[in-house]
Amino acid sequence: MPTRIPPLVSLLFALMTPPALEAVGIRHYEAGQHDRFHGAIDQPVRNPDQLFAHLDTTGIGWLANAPNIQVALVSRQHLVFASHYAAVLDDAVVCFLGASGKRVERRVVGRTIVREGSEPTDLTLLTLDAPIDAGEGVRPLAILDLAGCEEYQGCPIGVAGRAPSGGGTSVIARDVIDQVEASPRHIWAGEDLGMLNTRFLRFRFPIPDGAADEGYFERGDSGSPTFVDCGDCPALVGVHSYTQVLDLWGTESDRYENYDVFVPHYASRLDALMEPLGFRMRRTDAPETSLSGVVRALQPVPRAGGPLTLEFSLENEGGHAAGNLEIELEFAPGQEPDQVDAGDWIVGGGGSSWTLRRATVDPGQRQSLRVSWASAPDGNEVAPVIRWRSDASAEASVSPVIELAPSFAAWASGLEAAGEDDDPDGDGMVNLLEYAFGRDPGHAEGPSADGGPRAPRLVVAGGEFRLEHAEREDKALRGLGYRVEYSSDLVTWTPEAPAGTHSSTEAFLPERPGFVRRIVTGAVDAPYLFVRVAVTLDE
Repeated sequence: MPTRIPPLVSLLFALMTPPALEAVGIRHYEAGQHDRFHGAIDQPVRNPDQLFAHLDTTGIGWLANAPNIQVALVSRQHLVFASHYAAVLDDAVVCFLGASGKRVERRVVGRTIVREGSEPTDLTLLTLDAPIDAGEGVRPLAILDLAGCEEYQGCPIGVAGRAPSGGGTSVIARDVIDQVEASPRHIWAGEDLGMLNTRFLRFRFPIPDGAADEGYFERGDSGSPTFVDCGDCPALVGVHSYTQVLDLWGTESDRYENYDVFVPHYASRLDALMEPLGFRMRRTDAPETSLSGVVRALQPVPRAGGPLTLEFSLENEGGHAAGNLEIELEFAPGQEPDQVDAGDWIVGGGGSSWTLRRATVDPGQRQSLRVSWASAPDGNEVAPVIRWRSDASAEASVSPVIELAPSFAAWASGLEAAGEDDDPDGDGMVNLLEYAFGRDPGHAEGPSADGGPRAPRLVVAGGEFRLEHAEREDKALRGLGYRVEYSSDLVTWTPEAPAGTHSSTEAFLPERPGFVRRIVTGAVDAPYLFVRVAVTLDE
């Protein structure tokens, strides 16, 4: 049995001097049954035989340079801890063991004392330097959010703290909640914090006898979490605050009385503090809702090399609010967007992987975000993967394939002079015509290998004319227009052909992929003495 400490000694006060004991007391302690990890804490291995091994306790972490100090993760970027002890976490690195066995680290960059009205409590919210993303395998703890204080009475709990065996690891014991106090009480926390006005839950540890695995916390365990076993997850109910030893008969101490800050009581205040970073407290009884997402391109015809904007709309179709919403955007290499515009969502990441967060979306509410490129990626499609989740809905995803039509902008992107009317090779044919007729804008060209024209060619013989030019097979998709026009004075032009004019296409031999040969024939008949090919572009 652990050494007895004097009556009415509080952790809050005893922390000011070196403690005699620094471990959770556990009746019949056995490392194989109560330790959370095997091995050295810098390379921890989850203990499969620990009392609560069936629960996902990845959200219970420890301080890197003092691994006997435990912390409770309540969002991907927030911890809760005891106010009177929170200074030890300033600028500290905290560690978690992810589901895959990989150690995850973040640094504490801020702390805020939660208040009861205008008065401080022994509950502090700590902020990490960056969120712990879902893929890192660390699950924040939800709170057990029951209707009234009396409903918590009798709930079996897990009590986390530092191990009696030392070695810089943590243990979890069992106990049962005896009472949740109906109103806050004042406690003394030394001169730094003064009186703290705090709502507590209490559980007792009978000293003379009791069940195996029962535990109580001692000096040095402040801030460690207490949770209820909800079948697959630990539901947070408290963080350790102080303990007393009661002398029932006036001669011998009868029991330890353990007091945790009752975290569910402060849920709404924690929500308000976490919302600016896109989080809220998770609740075990959060009613389910349904989220649906759709993607569309805002351009009628998205084109490679042209401006591109995708709009993703997420709608809460259910009857309840969704909390802790996360949207993940993933893009293939070379398809990274220039900008993600998500209104009042918190946007993180960049490049090929973005994460957006929002504390809540009300039922019936639709949220939209836009992903944009000043110049759409090379290739014929953009294929992002978009996932979304909340604490009231399962993860879902869409993988749209946005087809990109070819464009002049993509074709000309490597040219020093890339305008439609520029002529970088000085051959007298501007870029738009080079594009339309399949020419190389960087080099002046002669006829193709089969003698067919790379530029329009007109032949007049025997009172007839024959006009030939290359024409793109996908001209409609590209927004290209080819129009033969006629004139008698080089001033007024008309597309109205002389009577008997005939137009047809045929394949090039050898083949010119993507092009056909346009042939226009007719009689040379006044008043039409001139003919030209006009090219238009409508992207």
